[in-house]
Amino acid sequence: MSTSLDLSSDPAAGLHWPQVRAWLEDHAEHLLDDRALLEELGLAATGRNVVDFGRAALARLEAVAQREAGARKLIEEIARANFAAQTQTHVAALDLMEAQSHAELARCLDAVTQGRFGLAGAAVAIEKPGAVPFGWKALEPGRVDALLGEDGLHWLGPNFTGLS
Repeated sequence: MSTSLDLSSDPAAGLHWPQVRAWLEDHAEHLLDDRALLEELGLAATGRNVVDFGRAALARLEAVAQREAGARKLIEEIARANFAAQTQTHVAALDLMEAQSHAELARCLDAVTQGRFGLAGAAVAIEKPGAVPFGWKALEPGRVDALLGEDGLHWLGPNFTGLS
């Protein structure tokens, strides 16, 4: 390899990192003599063949600490939101337990979901046959299994299809 390395040539001309690295190893004095480049890289030459990486390493460590602090803040915000939602759910359950009738339970459920959770509304549904309490919605027999699934697992999603 020659003592000159043309870095301004076309990148497609075949200049690859292993070649650049080999050239730098053979001609380290070019890097050590270029104080402006060392300063731009966050390095300092402290001796003829010594390069101080302290500032660059510290900058990388500070960047990692900032990323971790950001992640920690996000986790704390999520935890606070989860705790607030859990508290609201407990209070809503207590509010529902105060209902004195089926109709009051339906009204209270609708009010609680709107006031505490910002939902458009809620309803209590029961499968027919038989009388349906005032304020409750009647479903055809087997409709609960069709909505929630016959395996007994709860289905979560934006809305139930087929309910008006």
